[in-house]
Amino acid sequence: MIDQADTQTVDLFAPQKRGRGRPSTGKAMTPAEKQRAYRERLKSRNVTENKNGNVTDTEINAHAEKGALMARCRLLETECAKLQSQVTDWRDRYYQRDIDYNRDLEAVIKQKNQAVAAQKGLVTKFKNERNDARNRVESLERQLASAFKVKPLR
Repeated sequence: MIDQADTQTVDLFAPQKRGRGRPSTGKAMTPAEKQRAYRERLKSRNVTENKNGNVTDTEINAHAEKGALMARCRLLETECAKLQSQVTDWRDRYYQRDIDYNRDLEAVIKQKNQAVAAQKGLVTKFKNERNDARNRVESLERQLASAFKVKPLR
């Protein structure tokens, strides 16, 4: 039994409150270990520490490489512009060739259509002449039949 007036005795069965802050993992590094790890990371990136503000060889090399890459980029941009103009010229020539070819085809088709129309006119003329000849033959046969009182041949 617990005395209600006793505030100093700890209850062994009650859960204990956790302290404030982040709990420790037990893997904390000392400041010296942190600095050593930092220097190793710098060495692995080939960067030298520069405490007095002077430009290092790495920075000079990086700047020169950047300049070379920018020059290469400008060269590629001009080459791309040339190629685009060549593509445009080629496309214009290609389409112009197609336009000319289509115009020539249209002229040939027009000539052929005119020739076909002329042939159709001749066919119609010959049909009419044939029909006229048939009608004359039939008329002559009727006249002949009436003159000789003979049954027509057809």
